[in-house]
Amino acid sequence: MHLTEGNTDMIHTMRGVAASLVVALALVAAASGTALGASGPVDEFHDSFDFSADFDLCGIPIHGDFVGFSNVVHKDGLELRALHRQFTWTNPANGNVLRFFSTGVSRGLSITDNGDGTITFVTAVSGTQRIFDSSGVVAVATGRIVFADTIAVNDPSDPEDDEFVSTTILSLAGPHSDRPFCDVVAEALL
Repeated sequence: MHLTEGNTDMIHTMRGVAASLVVALALVAAASGTALGASGPVDEFHDSFDFSADFDLCGIPIHGDFVGFSNVVHKDGLELRALHRQFTWTNPANGNVLRFFSTGVSRGLSITDNGDGTITFVTAVSGTQRIFDSSGVVAVATGRIVFADTIAVNDPSDPEDDEFVSTTILSLAGPHSDRPFCDVVAEALL
């Protein structure tokens, strides 16, 4: 996972951090028997993740801890997810920490096979995201965001080898911080 200085909009960058989780789960559902666009049974389950990873966040090497849980409903290759996520980003060089909390509802709106080896998922997320540093809340986003994630499908039977291509914000509603995300990250972690 690598986020760059070019991802300056806070919501866009936070969305990019979590996009691979949503896309991976949607691909697992599609690979497990729900064909794209085909009508199928409703599948309901509880999902959770708890993992750590080292990567660059806005050009800063960090250690990330990711914990979250969801209640998920899949139908026709799309998902509805009530979710709660907590990400902790730590700069190992100085011990500074930045925490990201998110709660809300994610709803898959469409899946499009682009015919070129890529698939685009359009998703709407409604809820609240907060970023905290050691002094308290430094950024808040509340409302609804609709975005399109495009991934390259390498081996259709192996979702693990799919590659994230891009995220595009289609609409944004509600109050959101005007501070560039990478500025928030740099101030807290450097």
